[in-house]
Amino acid sequence: TAISNYGNDVIVLQSNATISSSQQVIILNSTDLDFRYNISLLESGLSSFLIASDLDVDQSNGGLFISHRDSPGTLKFYASDNMDGVILDQIYQKATKV
Repeated sequence: TAISNYGNDVIVLQSNATISSSQQVIILNSTDLDFRYNISLLESGLSSFLIASDLDVDQSNGGLFISHRDSPGTLKFYASDNMDGVILDQIYQKATKV
């Protein structure tokens, strides 16, 4: 679980090691905490279950970086449209072991 902000949004990562359907990012309005958007991190066809462990926001464009607890250290980047926080695209990267 992690929390961050971007503009007028509060961005919350909700993760659970045993309930895959609870892997999600919730975006709330920072003024009144009204629900704005939900991003499910549950993906079909994955060979292993990725547990989201941390979240960071690129303050220049609202993109989300989500790190996952797995052996290669998967990092996912979710690009934002920079206008209202709605997620448009997802780019995968693998962290290399040092």
